[in-house]
Amino acid sequence: MGVALSGESDSMKVWRILGYVGTVLAIMAFFGYATLEDLIGSSNGTPDDGPTTTGQYEAPDDSIDDDPIYDDPINDDPDPEEETTLEDDMVDARAGDCVWGANDDGAEWDVEACEVGNFLVLERIAGGDSSCGRWDRRWDYSRWVNDSEGSWDLLCLSMNWAQGDIAHAPVDTCLYQSGSAPSSLYYKFVSCPDANAIVTGYTHVYNDPGFCGSHGWASDRNSEFDLSYTVCVRAYSYY
Repeated sequence: MGVALSGESDSMKVWRILGYVGTVLAIMAFFGYATLEDLIGSSNGTPDDGPTTTGQYEAPDDSIDDDPIYDDPINDDPDPEEETTLEDDMVDARAGDCVWGANDDGAEWDVEACEVGNFLVLERIAGGDSSCGRWDRRWDYSRWVNDSEGSWDLLCLSMNWAQGDIAHAPVDTCLYQSGSAPSSLYYKFVSCPDANAIVTGYTHVYNDPGFCGSHGWASDRNSEFDLSYTVCVRAYSYY
């Protein structure tokens, strides 16, 4: 293709050439041979869809990295020095729940349905600021738990004995006795007008009928927790 330039000034020649060049570039871009950025170069060395920041991950301003359940996207491996000591789900136990576990400092304890052989939670003392002594005979065992906030709480526990409330009954306590001697006897705390038995003696010695003399007696033990009792009882009528 020829271009006639005779008779034109130099400036007109330049503008005419630029016009032809612009037309050619426009045609090439239209048919996909190249983009204008390919022909003249990009003003930025980073692709448009590339990352806008680089380097270490930074937590948002609301400090979710302080949350113990926060999953760090950089390091999914837990730091053993930051782990909280939890005793299974007993960390959530409250008064009225029943729990069980081995008599060992490192054992896991669970909240369970209340049944013979496990423990009833009498009280949860926040921070362990006091003892379980106020529960007197009902208190059989204590267990420390460390909750998710790092606070040590004291659980006051009472064994669920097969013979019922008689295991925790002080002298002169009124009871209702049911069942037939000796294996199925069961005792429940009641008001004295409703009672048919009363406690006359108590010892932590297992199977000690001689302690009770001529009165009836009930006895049981749990060897793992070194708990035992012999309770003396006689028939009782309020009226």
